Amino acid sequence: MISIAERGIRSFIAIQLPRELRSALHELALPLQSLSLNVKWVPESNYHLTLKFLGDVAPDDIQGLDTQLQSLAERECFNLSLGGWGMFPSPKRPSVLWAGLGGELETLQRLWMDLQNCLSGRVYPRDQRWHPHITMGRFRSPDHLDNLNTKLQKTPSFDHIGCFTVSGLSLMESRLSPVGPSYHLQSFHEFKAKVK
Repeated sequence: MISIAERGIRSFIAIQLPRELRSALHELALPLQSLSLNVKWVPESNYHLTLKFLGDVAPDDIQGLDTQLQSLAERECFNLSLGGWGMFPSPKRPSVLWAGLGGELETLQRLWMDLQNCLSGRVYPRDQRWHPHITMGRFRSPDHLDNLNTKLQKTPSFDHIGCFTVSGLSLMESRLSPVGPSYHLQSFHEFKAKVK
């Protein structure tokens, strides 16, 4: 068996969603999950916004990564909201069903760019494009898409869920298993309180 020291810790940097928001989003997704779709649905507990997938990180590199993330956290909190469904790469040939985001998106984009710049001197490749989203499910095949599109048009708006405050960056570990990945917090880097 390969040890963690040999293979590294499968890691990513994320913004976590409040529990009540994950629950509300899951409730909105239930009508979609009842359709005859060949989709692997993401468990409610795994809903999050990925900022950067790092891959396998050597345990000795975690402390240095934490130092860089702490420097990135020297900024104010900001607000986001959920808004709308979408599919990658296109609705006709989707691989991912996602929930979109609204709110202070320019602030979110600056955070993502700063993260890219912060990690550019390390072994992590720079992402060329990024579309912020919450992954809800992954398509195994595009069967019954007409049913999905019809249901999406009838699904209630996200507006009633409300906003949430992005209060920091989370360094997460992804542990793979036959039933799917589970995510575990490695460290949290808190933002400053917003000046009113």
